[in-house]
Amino acid sequence: MERPYLGFGLGLRKEHYQEILEQRPAVDWFEILSENYLVAGGKPLHWLERVREHYPLVMHGVSLSIGSSDPLDMDYLRDLKGLVERVWLVWRQALDPRRRPLAVDEAWALQQAREGADFATLCEGLLEWLDLQNAPLRAASFLRTWLQHGLITRFDPQKNPL
Repeated sequence: MERPYLGFGLGLRKEHYQEILEQRPAVDWFEILSENYLVAGGKPLHWLERVREHYPLVMHGVSLSIGSSDPLDMDYLRDLKGLVERVWLVWRQALDPRRRPLAVDEAWALQQAREGADFATLCEGLLEWLDLQNAPLRAASFLRTWLQHGLITRFDPQKNPL
């Protein structure tokens, strides 16, 4: 079985954050050690979110210990799930320039739009992340971006068969 070429990736290290953001090296993706970003807030997450705006991320967890005799650490799994939701990993397929990391609210909204949700449904769902005033603005911004980049081909606000 032939495996697809997934590009060239490097491990993301704190010593290189600034250089990566300033120079934007020709790297297809970065690998992160999940445990380095399981803290709530702080500089590591700040840098991670800035890097993910420009590059896909691949998570590598080293503390799950599935093969050990110890029970699963449910706190660790909860924290890991939170990190996945925070960085929302999106893999670029065939190095398509339209692929980019999505925030969890945008990933949710895009899936809903592709499944035929109307504008009101998108706005209502976005209330999980935004207030009533900002949800429609965010939904409209998403729709404009998706249409421009070909992620969706059309959107009918009343009846939305994509």
